Amino acid sequence: MGSSSYQTLNNPMTTPQLHRQLFEQLRQWIIPVDRRHLQGCAEIIGAILQSQSACLSHWLPFLSHRDCQARSHLERLSYFVHNHAINAETFYAPVLKHLLQNWAGQAMTLVLDTSMMWDKYCLIEVTLAWGRRSLMLAQTVLEHGSATVGFEQYRPVLSAAQSMLPPNVSVTLLADRRLHLATDVVGELYYQSLGGAKDANREIRVLA
Repeated sequence: MGSSSYQTLNNPMTTPQLHRQLFEQLRQWIIPVDRRHLQGCAEIIGAILQSQSACLSHWLPFLSHRDCQARSHLERLSYFVHNHAINAETFYAPVLKHLLQNWAGQAMTLVLDTSMMWDKYCLIEVTLAWGRRSLMLAQTVLEHGSATVGFEQYRPVLSAAQSMLPPNVSVTLLADRRLHLATDVVGELYYQSLGGAKDANREIRVLA
């Protein structure tokens, strides 16, 4: 983990560029009651990105006010992750839609996949394959003891992913064999979930 570059009482400095950039992006879609709330949110998002971890304690070195006690920081982070006003629909979806406009009229490869967590929960997600990376378009977690799921369980995820797509794109859908339907049936149902004949410019192919 890299060292923090934030201010302490003995080492004052200006807001890091990453936080300024995040704040400027977020303020295009979000109007906070208090500007400081959005600044704090941008700071924590920056800490998550820099730490590359989902562990709250790993974010601490990248937060400001380093002279505060760690417990105070953790209480602040706990409030952040449990704040219902901070959600993907408000903070992630607008940025993602803005980014995906670059794919308008082009071919896109989507991946529908499932993953197990602690042998108890099943993560269902649709991602956009982008070189060696992927962008999450939609996901849900079910209390389900298997990575094999049926169409009714992942259909809402497909619909949510569809709402993120730009117009006039050709879509190739890569689906895992654990999905409980034959390839041609999955293709037909996914086509219907994307609006069917309402969007004649969208081509759906499924590879299982």
